[in-house]
Amino acid sequence: MKSLMEYMGVDEGRINFAWVSAAEGGRFAELVKDVTDKVKELGPNNGLIPSEAGCSCGCKN
Repeated sequence: MKSLMEYMGVDEGRINFAWVSAAEGGRFAELVKDVTDKVKELGPNNGLIPSEAGCSCGCKN
């Protein structure tokens, strides 16, 4: 997965995988806050540069 993200231009610091039980709402909220803070600290992901042809998914990017 890491090599795919690198290939796509996504910095590995922007991805986090964790197992959280449905009974661990507090832990889930803490994980989301930690990841959000880390991504904000990293700033824009300059590795994802849109092509001039646009996105192939049909969106308006």
